[in-house]
Amino acid sequence: MKLIVNADDFGLTSGVTYGIYDAMCRGVVTSTTMMVNTSATLLAAQLAKREPALAVGLHVNISWGGPLTSCPSLLKNGMFQKPAVLGSDEGYDVGELDEELEAQYQ
Repeated sequence: MKLIVNADDFGLTSGVTYGIYDAMCRGVVTSTTMMVNTSATLLAAQLAKREPALAVGLHVNISWGGPLTSCPSLLKNGMFQKPAVLGSDEGYDVGELDEELEAQYQ
């Protein structure tokens, strides 16, 4: 049996990103998922490129930070919000959601 320890939120902040990177380099964390629209996205990308053996996946994010596309139905004051703040998730435009998720994947 193999234990996988995944650390969410790679790229959220520089502190979180360096902490995850250090834990992965020490073998404590075996994989991470990267947020691509947060304050330390570029730092996380640089660290991931420095250590190509690190297992880094995508953390899709529509509840924190800014969007990569125009998606007003997902935003409040230009930023993503937790669904509880937006009220009902029935107000989301599915087309906008698809475009944002595709942009984050790319």
